[in-house]
Amino acid sequence: MRNQLLTAAFFVEGLHEVKPGGYDAVITAWGKGCIELVDALVSYVPFTTQLCNYGAIASDGQFPGVFDYEVSSPFGKWFGEYILKHGGKAPSQKEAEAWLVKEVNAFFKLGQ
Repeated sequence: MRNQLLTAAFFVEGLHEVKPGGYDAVITAWGKGCIELVDALVSYVPFTTQLCNYGAIASDGQFPGVFDYEVSSPFGKWFGEYILKHGGKAPSQKEAEAWLVKEVNAFFKLGQ
């Protein structure tokens, strides 16, 4: 079972990896406050946890790497870069969930 708090932490860690400008640039582009940005980002934790749990079941509990390094943190970075590229607008739920499905699938396929 995934630890949702770790997933949330690595989502936010990914915001700091955004180029150029990192977290501060994302906050500035976002323009709605830090709490609101973090809330929007971590709203995807339950979905991500569910996907990871399904992947773990399908792969008999075999993780081909570190999920939070290879999926959670990159999602936070992607989310922040999206905001920078789209004038402060977050990705739609459909776009974010599609990214997560693709990357979680790719993660678990590494072990096959």
